Amino acid sequence: TYAKRTSLFCGERLSLSISLANEDVLEIGRTYPIRIGIFSEDGATIGVSTHEITVTEELAKGFSIPVFCGELDTEALDEGSYRVRVELAEGAYAEGGVLSFSVFAHRSAAQKRRIFVRGVGEDTVQLLENLGFETEPFELSKLSTGDTVLVREIGEGDLNELMQALERGVHLVADRIDAEHTQILLLIEEARRPTFNHDVDWLYHKETVLAPSGRFYRGVKTGLADPTFYSGVLVEPILIAPVEDSPDVTDVLSIETGHPSESGTMFGFQLGSYRIGMGMLTLNLLRLTERARENPYAERILINLLEYMQ
Repeated sequence: TYAKRTSLFCGERLSLSISLANEDVLEIGRTYPIRIGIFSEDGATIGVSTHEITVTEELAKGFSIPVFCGELDTEALDEGSYRVRVELAEGAYAEGGVLSFSVFAHRSAAQKRRIFVRGVGEDTVQLLENLGFETEPFELSKLSTGDTVLVREIGEGDLNELMQALERGVHLVADRIDAEHTQILLLIEEARRPTFNHDVDWLYHKETVLAPSGRFYRGVKTGLADPTFYSGVLVEPILIAPVEDSPDVTDVLSIETGHPSESGTMFGFQLGSYRIGMGMLTLNLLRLTERARENPYAERILINLLEYMQ
């Protein structure tokens, strides 16, 4: 059982693709009823739908037979975690396994806080306002201690003003660092400055961990990040800090084992912060603003990140 997305907002439909293994068990020409059930975490039945599949000679040639490709209605589901189970209703015994998915209510900012923006697109500005924030273009003279600035496109000429903002006690958030947007790293003194590493080899096993002490996880599970829930949010590149000088706070840690280095392991981060002057610089690689409209985890982390007060 495969779902295109396993983290949904309330009212969204669950898109499923289901196949059953067939080792010369199902009869060619016979029609089999398929039951697809949605259950709560404690096993209570939420709803069951019945579908049919007729086994043709062409279908029987494959090891697996596709039995369902479509969407299930989740309109009646409250916020919470659920499971989908698939089985043949009669004629043979087969299960398509159990798939877990979660439903979330949309969240918005707890208060209409002002977010200053520098070099972000109009779509991001509209997203922030839809989430309940007020936005205002970056202007150094208007900033004071505790303000938050979201930054995307900047040049070296912007660094002086951004450094002054940090010295005033501003929380500067990078949205988001990639191979073409690394200038913000220059705000960190060279001895502490992390490097952007996008040469991640698929050959080595990589895990991403949301630190239990993370500041930005209200309403989000911490620990090992399940890639099915964070689809499109997690990224392959990482920031690698000097061995003896990691970020002041690391919220999302990446670990690549089996790496051909002296330790056999490469450590990096995708979300972490450095204290600079009276302020804080948060470096973010996650696709939060890109995915917040479709991924509840991205929406929640983004809101928490922008509401965070030093």
